[in-house]
Amino acid sequence: MALEFLESHVGVKVEVVREDGTIKLRRRDGVQPVPLKKDVEGFVFNVAVLLRHFDGKTLQAITPRVIQGFVSDRLRDGVTRGTVNRQRATLSTIFSWAIKQDPPMFGGENPVARVKKCPENPARERYLTPDEAATLLDKMDDRFRILLLAALHTGARRGELLKVTWADLDLERRLITFRDTKNGSARTVPLSATLTTAFKALPRPIAGGPVFRTSEGVPLEPAMFRKAFESAIEAAGLGGFRWRPCAPGSGIGPTA
Repeated sequence: MALEFLESHVGVKVEVVREDGTIKLRRRDGVQPVPLKKDVEGFVFNVAVLLRHFDGKTLQAITPRVIQGFVSDRLRDGVTRGTVNRQRATLSTIFSWAIKQDPPMFGGENPVARVKKCPENPARERYLTPDEAATLLDKMDDRFRILLLAALHTGARRGELLKVTWADLDLERRLITFRDTKNGSARTVPLSATLTTAFKALPRPIAGGPVFRTSEGVPLEPAMFRKAFESAIEAAGLGGFRWRPCAPGSGIGPTA
């Protein structure tokens, strides 16, 4: 049900992979459908978490009591309330989608509606200082440093950066255009001298395509650098920071 939901509702084909007893989701080989949601990777990540917890259960077996157990377990594991709420919301969306199918794939009311969201504390707004940003860049894995540099110098969202192609860069005029933004409209922002120099140093494929790639030429995906970013945050002594959009040049965003 989860995989069908991702393909039909989100627009991504994945398969279940079990490694060391842990369920992971991997994009299937071949042509992918057109994404139907902005945060495709967020959906895939949250569905993977749900599958690990509800492995082997049918939708009918996932009752409000079972869902409350999931929430309690996640909080006990140290997951933030905001993250738990987003995963609860993903589960609710799966049930709503199943109920609306013709014929319905689930009968009755959405059980998630009977499980309250976790109260969230207002975010504590603090951004990286220039010295903290420099330290974080120094601790970042070399393979992903330019992506981090681009985030720090443009304030762009992770998903926006990963979709940037060489056609979106105007290095002569020092401009970068984000074409698939959260609000659906394109926007162009200036590039700093530092970031422009870094882009010019990258190998540029004749065919163009995505700017941010692995050394093998594979377009970067969040799963590839998530651990590297977390390790850099820890090594820099900046626990609590997340990869979030913020004012250009001011840092990697507020703590949770």
